[in-house]
Amino acid sequence: MTTATAGSNVLLTKLTDAEANSSSGDYREIVWSICSAFYDKWAAVAPVSRPAKVNMSKGVKSNPDLVTQTETFTFTFITNVDPTNVAAE
Repeated sequence: MTTATAGSNVLLTKLTDAEANSSSGDYREIVWSICSAFYDKWAAVAPVSRPAKVNMSKGVKSNPDLVTQTETFTFTFITNVDPTNVAAE
């Protein structure tokens, strides 16, 4: 699933084996990689083909230090109340 172990079928292209290591890895890298993968896959779908009850957005803001940036991911789902699950299209 990561860059080093997946060969040509990399799902989390922004995550290395070292970052995903269960004892020495960085959970922030794992979460960021998953959010990035979700958003990238969703954004690759033509807007007319996307589900109407799911929306995703990503904001990127440069920080004053000019070395870092802030990325914000928003995932919105319309769900049923009982049982809680994604509402049918």
